[in-house]
Amino acid sequence: MVCGYMNIPTVDKTTIEFNGSGRWSFSGTLGDFDSWTRSWIKDQPERNGNPIRPLTTEQYDLRLKLMQENVLSMEVDFEDKEGGMGLRNHEVGVFTSEDGELHYERTTCEAVLSDDSGSEAAVGYLAQFCTNPDTEKLSEWVADNICFTDIFDNWAPDHDQIIYGLQEFDEDPFPQFSREFSPDTKEWEEFCEIYKSINDYRPDEVE
Repeated sequence: MVCGYMNIPTVDKTTIEFNGSGRWSFSGTLGDFDSWTRSWIKDQPERNGNPIRPLTTEQYDLRLKLMQENVLSMEVDFEDKEGGMGLRNHEVGVFTSEDGELHYERTTCEAVLSDDSGSEAAVGYLAQFCTNPDTEKLSEWVADNICFTDIFDNWAPDHDQIIYGLQEFDEDPFPQFSREFSPDTKEWEEFCEIYKSINDYRPDEVE
């Protein structure tokens, strides 16, 4: 796991913001946090003769002991995006110390769904590719075929970002969109050229 803390917790400020990455899910990464931390301590790599990670096993064990004795816990609240699986979840969990190990337990997990503004942005984005767009039909199609419509709300009209963003979540609605709506505008041609530069083929070439 790689984490980048935006600030450092203190006695007076116990809530911090963070970001990170893990495999296969961030929840799974947190579940292995104790074993990964012990491996991280054991490796003890150096830079210019100085340890990069000065934490010792004894210090780590003492912290866990104090956590358990004082019934302390750490709550983790995060949004997990799993590109390869097409999932996006909001999860809350708790770290506790028990029998000399740091344990992570998920308390809630809910799928993050796009709101109406994302759907409207998706329809507006796709409508530009058709000379006479049927927005009602487009709205129904978007609801049935695109999960992460907030990508359009965030990135339109940037074609590159939208293509990459959807493919990150294992979605590529554009070949089917091409078959369903027969887009015919110059904006569509421009989009297809960008799409081809990324995928080596046009969306309207996919059968």
